[in-house]
Amino acid sequence: MSRTFYGMLALAVAVTACSSPTATSEDGTFSVLATGTAFTLTNGTNAPAFYFVVERGTSASILWIPCVDLTGDCSWIPPRDEVRVRYTDVFGYRNNDQEALVYWWFAVQGEKGGMEPDSIRFLIVPF
Repeated sequence: MSRTFYGMLALAVAVTACSSPTATSEDGTFSVLATGTAFTLTNGTNAPAFYFVVERGTSASILWIPCVDLTGDCSWIPPRDEVRVRYTDVFGYRNNDQEALVYWWFAVQGEKGGMEPDSIRFLIVPF
C-alpha cells in the first residue's frame, strides 16, 4: 500500500477521534452535539421544543414534570434554532460523569383547552 493511503488513513482516524459526539432523533428533527464543555441542542421543527437535560445516573432518582409555558421558567428552543447548555448547567452534573439524558417534547392542545406536553422523547449523549 502507498504512503498516500496510510497518510489518508491516519488523517481519517485523527479526525474521527477528535470529533464531538452527536445524537439525533430517529426522524432527524432534533439533535444534540457535545462540544467538550456544553451541549448544543438543535430544534429542526417549525414548533418550539421544550427540553430538560439531566445527568444519566441522577435521572433514576428524581421526579420532574415537563412544562409547556413559553413565558415562564420552562427551557425551550425556538423553531429551527438551537441553544447551548453548559455541562455545569446539566441537572446533577459532576466532573467525571459520562452521559446525560436530553429529554424534549412539544406543546399540544389538551382535552381541557390548555396546553400540555405531547410524547416525551430522549437521547443519551456522552459528555
